[in-house]
Amino acid sequence: MPTHIDVLMGDYESVVRYNSDAILVDNESIRHSPETAGPVSFYFGYIVHNYHMLVYGAILGGMESKAMEIAKQLNEHLTEDMFMENQNLTAYLESYSASDIHVMVRFGRWKEILELEAPRNKYLMLFRSSTLFFARGLAHANLGDITLAKKEADQFDSIRQHPLIEQHILHNNSVSALLAVDAPMLRGDIAYREGQHEKAFQLLREAVQLQGNLLYDELWGKMQPIRHALGDLLLEQGHF
Repeated sequence: MPTHIDVLMGDYESVVRYNSDAILVDNESIRHSPETAGPVSFYFGYIVHNYHMLVYGAILGGMESKAMEIAKQLNEHLTEDMFMENQNLTAYLESYSASDIHVMVRFGRWKEILELEAPRNKYLMLFRSSTLFFARGLAHANLGDITLAKKEADQFDSIRQHPLIEQHILHNNSVSALLAVDAPMLRGDIAYREGQHEKAFQLLREAVQLQGNLLYDELWGKMQPIRHALGDLLLEQGHF
């Protein structure tokens, strides 16, 4: 828990180091006492939080391989089959299952994103499915296929408005509020790749505002700070 202080101070190395230690102990707890530390236990929410915090620290600390390693380990716990068997857990745990996608977006692994398999039941895995449409839209846009990028953005908008999405949360924030931030971000990135720079900056600033209106959380509700994308594109156009 002290890494809550580390993450606020930007000490991402400590975030990774100490959550790595915590995960080792957590896995021993699961092995020795699955009833009190397994997926259906109250404590499992804390275990998932340690993985999530580590991935965030590794993302912002530039530790791509570590971030992906831990995200994949987390998904070994949060399988679609596990949620099929325990559907009451999806409302507050399924949203952690998209961490690997966030890593790929952060480090621009566009081709790898397009190789990811979609969940078999996209309405059970609503956050992962939505995040995958979002990431595929970004991937196509950055690889130059604007037509496919817009199709993915349309599918993203469709699934994020599904009624079941209102039941899902990611710690302090609703999943619907988080995905509402991604909507103008994705459209803004597509607009930028089309050469509509002012429209792109307007949409990205809208996303920044939406992110700023999210409920306070540690780590933050959005693993991808929108200001980073906006700042990058402003720099690219010389708007210092």
